[in-house]
Parts: sequence; structure tokens; C-alpha cells
Amino acid sequence: MDLDAFWYDDCNLIYAYVEAYYNRLNMTAWLNGLYIYSAVSTVVSNALSKKGHKKLAYPSMPFDLREKQEELEIKADSKKRDCEYRKRLMQFY
Repeated sequence: MDLDAFWYDDCNLIYAYVEAYYNRLNMTAWLNGLYIYSAVSTVVSNALSKKGHKKLAYPSMPFDLREKQEELEIKADSKKRDCEYRKRLMQFY
């Protein structure tokens, strides 16, 4: 937020900026936890695996969260359509 927006725009605008800041901070913390979980699980799995077992590798590319978000939206949309279909079907019986 620049100074002009802070001093001369709507006074409630700062709450939106604060909420966006904490959302970004939360997402960063969650993503760091995801990377740490992946690293620790890879190390522990490789350390405790039996001989001859295929070793797990740490992901070579960063996680793309946008693909997951799109998949979740598609699943939620299909569940919503399915629920509507079942409601309409139950009206006839």
C-alpha cells in the first residue's frame, strides 16, 4: 500500500491489505512445511527401506499449486452438479 492510498483513500482499505498480507504469510508458511515434509519423508523412507528397494528422490521441480487448485475447483463443481442432479431426481420419486 502506497502512502497516497493510505492517507487519502478509503480508511477500510488497509484491512484488505492486512488480510492479504496474512494470507500470503500463511501460504508461505504452509508451502515451507510442505517442502520440509517432503524432504524429511524422503530421507526417512530411504534410510528405513530394505535393501533392493527403489530409493525415493526429492522432487526436482517446485510444486505447482495452481494445477491443484484447478483440479479442486473442477471436483467441487462436479460434486455440486451431481448433488443438483440427485435432488432433481428425488423430486420425481
